[in-house]
Amino acid sequence: MPPNILKSTAFCAAAINFVLQLANPNNFQWRTTNDIQHRYLESFGKLTPSETDILSAYLKGKATNIDSDLNNWFAENGFPNMKLSYPEYAMGFGAIFDLLVDWKRPGTKSKLTIDNQVFEAIKMKPGAVAAYNLEGYDYPMFVLDTRDKGWKVHLLETEFLFDDVDLLTVTTDILVSKKSPFLFREVIFPSVDMEIDVELEWLIGMGLEKTPFQIREAKKIVRLKLDDKGARAQSAVAIASRSFIFQESEVYRFTKPFFIIFANDNISIPPFVAIVSQDAWNVVLSSSTNDEL
Repeated sequence: MPPNILKSTAFCAAAINFVLQLANPNNFQWRTTNDIQHRYLESFGKLTPSETDILSAYLKGKATNIDSDLNNWFAENGFPNMKLSYPEYAMGFGAIFDLLVDWKRPGTKSKLTIDNQVFEAIKMKPGAVAAYNLEGYDYPMFVLDTRDKGWKVHLLETEFLFDDVDLLTVTTDILVSKKSPFLFREVIFPSVDMEIDVELEWLIGMGLEKTPFQIREAKKIVRLKLDDKGARAQSAVAIASRSFIFQESEVYRFTKPFFIIFANDNISIPPFVAIVSQDAWNVVLSSSTNDEL
């Protein structure tokens, strides 16, 4: 990866909230051990019943005290590399989020050249995507409508890396920023194919009041695909205890890492967000001189 290129990352609040619900069926108060845990629970840890109902169509989960059962469940659901190891007197919980959306008006395949590197890309015109200037942000935001009721995908370039809860915080703020129209002739953005294996270290130590339950292991895998037809966001999350319980004529080309925000008009926080950099863009292996760069 070239120097000064941000490394791609993602955060799936939908899967994290769901796995924490599985671990806390009696709705006890969570006992936090660091500031990130506290900020997450205060800002994003609770959804309304209607938000929970919408997300239920894209979530599945499992609870078991046998680690091989949990690992096999992940493998059966397409995540064979999601593995935890814990004793039988402990407890493990797993959650999978899987959202596939189709663009209301598909784009066309194109190419994007940055520093002599050619990437597969998608080209869209104003009828297929809306664009806005955002107050306080240097780059325009492009909003792709989908055929799936309520779902939109937002794209916005960034020069800064945000991890964990900070990524969720900044993208939530982006969605409520003051907007004004951005005029453009067409937009060209990279196609994306990403899979990242991430340790959820900030969750370690969080426990439940009135119980010996405490998270001793936490892991997530996130996958993200973006092409001319649509997008798919997937995340597997597992936790285990150790106790039981522009100008109008402009063509806008994405050249920097960018946010991808899956949002629903009826959910207050984006269930899946990511920053994707060149490490997740699809490289063109052989280019044709007839293709537009």
